[in-house]
Amino acid sequence: MKSDPFRRSLSFELILFFGLSLLSWAIWIPQAPFIILFAFPNALGEELGWRGFALPKLQTKYSALTASIIIGLFWGLWHVPTWIAQKQTDTSALSTLWMVISTVPAAILFSWVYNRTSGSLLPVCFLHASIAVTGYFVPALPTATQGAVSWVVAILIIAAGGAAWLSRPPAQPRFQV
Repeated sequence: MKSDPFRRSLSFELILFFGLSLLSWAIWIPQAPFIILFAFPNALGEELGWRGFALPKLQTKYSALTASIIIGLFWGLWHVPTWIAQKQTDTSALSTLWMVISTVPAAILFSWVYNRTSGSLLPVCFLHASIAVTGYFVPALPTATQGAVSWVVAILIIAAGGAAWLSRPPAQPRFQV
């Protein structure tokens, strides 16, 4: 049996590796602009509340790490109805609790991006929207793996510079006389 060059191409191998058929890509690619168009405003709406309002208020009372954990837990609770409706979790208390707790490392990462960009919501919105649309194009890792990777990233951010590194750096004077 002769091997055709297309079957040996790297892109075809990657598509097979991720469990996607060419037909599924043909269906999703035309929808990409619409998915992105709707994901960004949704991310902006959430981030105005979580990072634009709640995080600065919480950081006046708590450290950036504690504020991130608080936001992560509330952020998880916020998404419970969506997860159940989209069948991303079953309705058992343990499964739902795991999903809520699994948002904490994302909140730590988002808070770090927000604080390290001097409170800019734009990079956080792009991060949020990119995570939201990734599931439409790339199959998700198994839940335990994805959760573990998220926690490793959050721990690396904290370990790299300490919990204080999550905080906004002190303001530098713009002009010196």
